[in-house]
Amino acid sequence: MCLRIFWFSIFLISAAMLLVGEGGHIRVMMTLSAWTPTPALVVLFKKLDPESTIKEFYKNAFRERLNVKMMLCVTVVQIAAVAGAAGFVAFTDETSFLRLFDVSAQAIAMGAVMAFITGATGE
Repeated sequence: MCLRIFWFSIFLISAAMLLVGEGGHIRVMMTLSAWTPTPALVVLFKKLDPESTIKEFYKNAFRERLNVKMMLCVTVVQIAAVAGAAGFVAFTDETSFLRLFDVSAQAIAMGAVMAFITGATGE
């Protein structure tokens, strides 16, 4: 049932984007759809892994230590990708590189809220 809800939400978002275009209501639908795998995992967990509990599953998943070198490498690659893309846009649009970045408190707060709400699937 949860899988059907997930695919229905994907279909609904796609149809709405084709018919209406981008808008605030589309972002809300995308955010809600991004969270559909979480209740699906909770509901279907006993079918997926009958010998384990959700608590044990998360303990085992996050038992290993974080790889700091990998985190630094990923951070450097992401910063380089954003800087490269911004540099390309600044060059092609003949604008200042720094004007492409909005570092106001409102923009940072809104970005943090959106990142928290949408999670990893917020792209």
